[in-house]
Amino acid sequence: MVDVYVGNPWQIFRVKYTDLELSSVLYNIVTFSPGDGYSAMSPLLSRIDPADFRPVAEYFEAGEYVPYIIDADTDYAYLDGLSGDEESREQVIQSGVNFRIAQLLDLPGLQSLTLSKFKALQPYPAYEFLVVAGTSFGLGLAGDDRLDEFLVQYFAKHYLSLVETEGKLVNRVLEKHPQFEEQTSNIPGFGLGIERQSEAEAASDFILDEDITDDKGMSKTTQLDEARLGRTEEGMADIIDSDGSNRAGQVHRDEQATEERDGTFRVDTTSGLLG
Repeated sequence: MVDVYVGNPWQIFRVKYTDLELSSVLYNIVTFSPGDGYSAMSPLLSRIDPADFRPVAEYFEAGEYVPYIIDADTDYAYLDGLSGDEESREQVIQSGVNFRIAQLLDLPGLQSLTLSKFKALQPYPAYEFLVVAGTSFGLGLAGDDRLDEFLVQYFAKHYLSLVETEGKLVNRVLEKHPQFEEQTSNIPGFGLGIERQSEAEAASDFILDEDITDDKGMSKTTQLDEARLGRTEEGMADIIDSDGSNRAGQVHRDEQATEERDGTFRVDTTSGLLG
């Protein structure tokens, strides 16, 4: 068994050595010492919330994670045990977190499983879908384009309703990922209701860059901060606490969501859209 140290303060997840072969990233950082046995730790792992790593650990053990999918990849697929819209909304956001972690840890199987579960959560609330679309597009592993294709197709199919509900957020997804605009520009009504921002306005109002790096050269994906969008009813996943721990995958609805954040790493958030 390998002790995988995740978070700060860390939590230990015990994973079979052979299971870690599924992730080249984790497999390559395993070390051995006579006193402690096998272990895996890195700055990347220290900045992932242990709660967000739990699906990874479950996937290593059983090839699945909670909530389990029933009738996967059929029109009747659903996630077992979800009770109500609130849990479904949280799972939409968690899917974005899982997409990012799968990409960071080189786990194409987990990403494929997450995509099946994400599809089973349709139809999506506009806000949550756009956050996942903005943060997860382009994360497909091993030449797998299914994630991108699904996000663009859903975006195009529901474009008008997305604009009506979350026009500013639609605009920012289009600015960040021109491929969405290429696929939707020929549908009736495209562009209606959106006041396009100048680059300077967009930059000052909103950060949509997943390639920011910290002073150690580490990639930082950014995340939606409700205060910068003028939202007060709900926050976003992957807010970094002042102690540096990652709270990705949680939808905050309290005063923390509007505070200034000074964290350095957001898996989406951890994921990142928005930031």
